[in-house]
Amino acid sequence: MEENPRKQRRNGEGSEFAQRKIWRNIGKSYVNKKGILKEAKVPPKQEKLYRKYTKEDENKVVNQINMFPRDVSHYTRNRSSKEYLSPDLNINRLYPAFNAQIKGNPENRQDLVNRLALHHRKAGKAIKMMQQDHKNSQLSGSSICTCSMDLQQVLFLPTLTHSFMNIRHEGTSGRGGDEIASCVLKLFLGDVTDKKQLTMWSDNCCGQNKNGMIIVLWIYLVVKGIFDLVDHKFLVSRHSFLSCDRDFAQIKKGKKVCKCIVPKDFVEMRANDRNVQPFVVTMMQKEDFLDFKEASNVYLNTQ
Repeated sequence: MEENPRKQRRNGEGSEFAQRKIWRNIGKSYVNKKGILKEAKVPPKQEKLYRKYTKEDENKVVNQINMFPRDVSHYTRNRSSKEYLSPDLNINRLYPAFNAQIKGNPENRQDLVNRLALHHRKAGKAIKMMQQDHKNSQLSGSSICTCSMDLQQVLFLPTLTHSFMNIRHEGTSGRGGDEIASCVLKLFLGDVTDKKQLTMWSDNCCGQNKNGMIIVLWIYLVVKGIFDLVDHKFLVSRHSFLSCDRDFAQIKKGKKVCKCIVPKDFVEMRANDRNVQPFVVTMMQKEDFLDFKEASNVYLNTQ
């Protein structure tokens, strides 16, 4: 009994055109009517279905293959660089061995799952603590000033009515702990708040926020009487979304429509990024940057 022609076309058996269409849709090469080999392109919707492998994934496969013994070909008189695996090995045997090597022990996998769950619980708890600190600082009669800091910018939370930014170019200084501490010191020496308790939130970057230079800064602010108590809190790594990031989005948006030539243009652009509660921008000078690292080496023992 002859098969339905419509079903044949659907299966790619009814005509050469249908066959070429199938090969073109799945992203494989095909020969057109003129006998020319055409390279089909994968449609955009189908590209998302393919998994992209990183260089690290490729190295895992190569290292797994290198674990098996190899022989040099004996069918050539000259020395050849070609090596051959045992003829007993094939994909059906190599693939299960690779899976067993990657997956490892079930106990190790369960330990990894437990650590991941603990990591997410810590991240969620840190975010809730930061949100609670924000609310506490907004209470009437509260003596707590809560703020968050990130590289190049310091943003006060709703306890104040403005956002403050200290800007510098890399010809003046770098991007280490001394520069972060100097920018924060410049801000608080300007009498931005009369509250005596400071809660600072930041990410876990050791080179910028979690070091002896920042500790010296907090000690100095307490000794000078600017604050009575400083509580520096850190978000969990890979979950460090701070309130500063909301302002960063406005900065990137403003950069697309404005052209900066010199640092002064950048300062003016930042100050005009928004009309409601505009940014207070301070251009840091070379003399504003202090050596907190030397003081931390003398007075602190962080070993």
